[in-house]
Amino acid sequence: MAGMLYVIIFLAIVMPILRVIGNKWRRKKGIEEKDMKPNKRVERILLNTLLGIAIALLVFVLVLNLLADFFSWIWVGLHVIVVLVVYFSRFIHLRRLERS
Repeated sequence: MAGMLYVIIFLAIVMPILRVIGNKWRRKKGIEEKDMKPNKRVERILLNTLLGIAIALLVFVLVLNLLADFFSWIWVGLHVIVVLVVYFSRFIHLRRLERS
């Protein structure tokens, strides 16, 4: 289950890097930003799915910690941080989509 957390953290780090690379490629090819319109429905579904997975992992880790012999605040805190990062990135991204 920790592997899924690592995937979410990896994606949170890699996605902005890929966005910068894509913007540089688009400028090099001469494609205007007006020509590229994101599908708002797909973006909303994807971001809501990522948020749901992060919350499900948080609940799973919380239950697992309650059933274990000792309670690990580090794991719970790490998962809370991941949920907050996913939530705020979703909020910011959906705001940008509404403005465009």
